[in-house]
Amino acid sequence: MYARKQSLKVVVLCFLILGLPVVSAWSQSPAGSLESFRVVAMDEKRILEDAVVDYDARILEIGKEALEVKKDLDWVDLQIERVRDRTDAVPSELLQRQRTLQARRDQLAQEKSRLVTMIKGHLDRLTALDGEVRNAFAGKPLDWWSFRQRVADMMNMGEAGSTEFGQSELMKRVSKTLEDKSLDPWTSMKSTDQGLLVKFSRPILFDSGKTEVPQNDHLFLKKVAEVASAYSGRIQLVGSADSRPIKTSKYPSNWELAAGRATNAARILASFGVPESDISATSKGEYGAPEANDSKWSMAQNRRVDVSVLIPEK
Repeated sequence: MYARKQSLKVVVLCFLILGLPVVSAWSQSPAGSLESFRVVAMDEKRILEDAVVDYDARILEIGKEALEVKKDLDWVDLQIERVRDRTDAVPSELLQRQRTLQARRDQLAQEKSRLVTMIKGHLDRLTALDGEVRNAFAGKPLDWWSFRQRVADMMNMGEAGSTEFGQSELMKRVSKTLEDKSLDPWTSMKSTDQGLLVKFSRPILFDSGKTEVPQNDHLFLKKVAEVASAYSGRIQLVGSADSRPIKTSKYPSNWELAAGRATNAARILASFGVPESDISATSKGEYGAPEANDSKWSMAQNRRVDVSVLIPEK
């Protein structure tokens, strides 16, 4: 019996490698008994499910790396933009870093697209296989036939790719709005107990010791205001500073300096129609900055305001 099952597995693998529906081919064979049909169906299902789960896990890994790459690329793009605004020459190492990150971003996108296509093909085959098994065993118990929960969820959703599975209708609508406003490359979304949290990886950067929001960030804030207003969202602003000490009558420390940055961003959002009650502005001073203060580059990244929108689930 063991040898027979092993030979059936070889048949299953051969058909899958050739891209052929295993059970359909087996059921057309005059020698195919119902028990043989069941064994082959189970083997095909297992192989396909293993592949779907593995591909889905890899897509999750790609998503995490892609977020990190996007974050790094955002910094580089912003720095290049700021250098060009000053009509200075962009350092060659900055341009090379940009090209490297862009290439990696494109590689990850291509790999994800390939895996999503493969998942879709496997899910289509599993759906067809389910129909074939139920047809072949009509009127007979099917307690031996079930799909892994994750795979079953994916089949029911009719979509492929981990970033698409389990999305609420709200998340899908917000995604479309962000895309329409060309904000989607800068955002990530996460469902929380309080609602849908939309985080923007594009910070507002400031000159040293300054709190005035750069003019080229006003359009960005206008789009954020439009998104928040469309979904009755609350905007959260968090100001940060680099480690360079400051002590003036207006800004006795970096706490006040970072708060001034967040407050000025809040005023601009209010000017675009967001109710003040829907805006929170907080300061982390020099202690919440994401980069080490060990170079001009990193210190420039730490003079910032981070923006997010909390959208209530309705």
